[in-house]
Amino acid sequence: SFTVVAYHVTFAADLKGAELAMLAPQLFPPPRSRPMAALELWHNPRCSKSRAALTLLESQRRPFTLRLYLETPPTREVLAEVIHALGLTPQTFLRRKEDAFKTLALAEASEDACLDAMVAHPVLIERPVLVAGDRAALGRPDTRTLRALLDALAVESST
Repeated sequence: SFTVVAYHVTFAADLKGAELAMLAPQLFPPPRSRPMAALELWHNPRCSKSRAALTLLESQRRPFTLRLYLETPPTREVLAEVIHALGLTPQTFLRRKEDAFKTLALAEASEDACLDAMVAHPVLIERPVLVAGDRAALGRPDTRTLRALLDALAVESST
């Protein structure tokens, strides 16, 4: 017999190369369909919901990037992708209680105008947001959606 070291599987000596090749898909599970997504938390340290999201993420002991989005706002393209991943529109992703929302008269603004406003005035970006690859979760009204995304990622990484 011989051992395939990477999988620690021992085969009988009478298996030939072709037979082994035919059995390989059954013996070696395919790699995860999704690699473990890199995590990025869009964070405002002055926000209690954002601080709760940070605490949750730190408790997971998984590496993540902390984006202080008021200092380093996302690009317009990234912002649009994240809003789409959340299943929202730029109009529904705006923080409506901010002074800039009223000052810029965004209540009836187009999607493009809302995106431009959020890039120029990142205080208008809803928070906290956890981005994981092509998925995202908004930590409002509480952190349950963030926890659900983290749980889904954990399940995927274990299969």
